[in-house]
Amino acid sequence: LHDCTAPEDHLFVSGQTPYQIGYYANHPVAAGHLYWHDRWRSDPKREAQSLALLERQSVPFAYATHNPIAEELKPYPRLLGYFEARYRPIEGSEGRLLYDTRRAPTGTFATLGFPCFAAAP
Repeated sequence: LHDCTAPEDHLFVSGQTPYQIGYYANHPVAAGHLYWHDRWRSDPKREAQSLALLERQSVPFAYATHNPIAEELKPYPRLLGYFEARYRPIEGSEGRLLYDTRRAPTGTFATLGFPCFAAAP
C-alpha cells in the first residue's frame, strides 16, 4: 500500500486493529475515521458526511484488517454502495483489500500482482 500509492492518496482502512495500516503506509485514512468496525458515525447524517468526504479524496485502496470490507460496512449502506459500485477485491484477499476500478494501474507490485497507482520501487 505504501509503494503503490501516490503521496497525496488516502487509504480507506477498517477492522479490529486498523491503526498500524496508515502509519506503515504513510497515508492518511479516508472518509474521516477508521472506526467503521465499531459503527462509529453510522447514523444517516454522519454517514452522509463521511461519504461526501470520501468522494473528494483520492483513495486507490480500501483495506480491512479482519473482516471483508462489505461486512465492515453493513451499518453504512451508502458507503457500502459506493464501494460496491467502484471497487473490486484483489484476488486472494477474501474481500479485505479492494482497489478502485476507475483508475488505470501504472504497474503491478512484484510477484503478488497487486495493481500499483504510483511508480513501484
